[in-house]
Amino acid sequence: LRANLSNFDRYVVSPFTRTRETAANLLLENARWEENRTIRERSWGEIDSISRKKFRELYPHNANLHDKDPLYWAPPAGESIANVSENRVGRFFDTLHRENGGDDVLAVTHGEFIWASRLTLERWSDEEFMKRDSDPEERIHNCMTVHYTRVNPETGEVASSLRWVRKAWPVIEKNADGEDVGYMHVTPWVHFERPYYTNEELAEKANN
Repeated sequence: LRANLSNFDRYVVSPFTRTRETAANLLLENARWEENRTIRERSWGEIDSISRKKFRELYPHNANLHDKDPLYWAPPAGESIANVSENRVGRFFDTLHRENGGDDVLAVTHGEFIWASRLTLERWSDEEFMKRDSDPEERIHNCMTVHYTRVNPETGEVASSLRWVRKAWPVIEKNADGEDVGYMHVTPWVHFERPYYTNEELAEKANN
């Protein structure tokens, strides 16, 4: 973070203990953090503190619904990814659009909120979500940073809205001497466009 953006215009953190700790331990100079419960972790409801095996034993029908449709599935008394995307993520980014257009904003949040944010910002279709959700390469790693920008990383031109994304996360591996060596894995910038469909393309999607 410090290597790419020395200062942010706004610092937002979830009120959960693990995000408070993460934000504080970043040691970002001059940071003034504001807590925002909108970016808290997805609610897992009644299954929050039980194992996946126990969940399947106690809620077999709900577990089957999860397997069929992870986007719209919600745990008992909890939230679906679609719920988080349409409600809390949407509200959060509406606020940033209204109050921080053109600013650099850092949000320290949680994996499922990040996942729902990607769904919202990149406007994944239901089919795109399902494909990415089943792809191990797309998983959210611990301490992952997802970096969005409107600035073309090759030309420096500024787009009207966010158009590029990259990810970074810490990796620890053993070297030849058996010692732990850490480094940051950073993906290349990826350009994305918000999808629009012609009548024919929409009809084709409906028929597939």
